[in-house]
Amino acid sequence: MAMSFVGRLPQCVALCTALLQSAAVAARDRPQCSIELQAAENIVYYRDHGRPKEFLTDLLPPRPGTPGAAPRHRHPSLTGQMYMIIDEVYANPAIGVRAYLEYRNLECLDRADRIPTPPSLSEVALFVERCQTRHDKPRSGKLGDCVARVLNDYRARRAPTTIAD
Repeated sequence: MAMSFVGRLPQCVALCTALLQSAAVAARDRPQCSIELQAAENIVYYRDHGRPKEFLTDLLPPRPGTPGAAPRHRHPSLTGQMYMIIDEVYANPAIGVRAYLEYRNLECLDRADRIPTPPSLSEVALFVERCQTRHDKPRSGKLGDCVARVLNDYRARRAPTTIAD
């Protein structure tokens, strides 16, 4: 029998505490992005070390918008972002940690600045993977530049010119 969320609460608290502690050193102006980046790094690690997606999703509260979930807020909740990151990471196993962190960082900063972003990595995954293939060299800076171009190209081709409130 599957354990209820309440039964998994100690594990969830431990995971969330670890994520928040590791994000405490992050920039003060974008704490949400710092938390997302640390979570993304850990999620890619778990994926790359054979942990199933359910190992992570079972530790979270119910997905926003489902029965038992917290009421919807105007801005995406951390729980909603955690589910999105888990979904993206597991749906794109060819995208490694460096490329995904570049994408997640730029996407989060753009979202925080209310700049249009892809609804999910799947919209640009092929291009991010190409960036990874061509530029995944430590300390070159080219991977981040390439991913930024991918997001800019996405906005130029598909995104609306403004974000509706």
